[in-house]
Amino acid sequence: MTPIPLYTGEIPSLTTAQMVEVDRAMIDITGVQVVDTQVAQALVQTARAVRLLGAQVILTGIQSPMAQTLMHLGVDLEGIITYRTLQAGVAAVLAGAERAAYSEEFSSG
Repeated sequence: MTPIPLYTGEIPSLTTAQMVEVDRAMIDITGVQVVDTQVAQALVQTARAVRLLGAQVILTGIQSPMAQTLMHLGVDLEGIITYRTLQAGVAAVLAGAERAAYSEEFSSG
């Protein structure tokens, strides 16, 4: 399995993302306390850019108040997989990778 680069803090530029070939990108917003229109727009723009590069976007760390705010702001999260915690998101990604490896092993043999 190819190691996945971990970025913290600022989101890397598209040029950096283009150099790294990944099929999934996880954005964790666990530490984000308040989501306003500007933050919501930045999340959506980042997700769209990642999807344009061919990767699935996984958004983790969404708590109930934040989810309510995103819905109130009319943020469209269609096509973005969401998980309440980073742990749940990572577990789902690892389980998916394990299933894919298992499937590939038995379909080729």
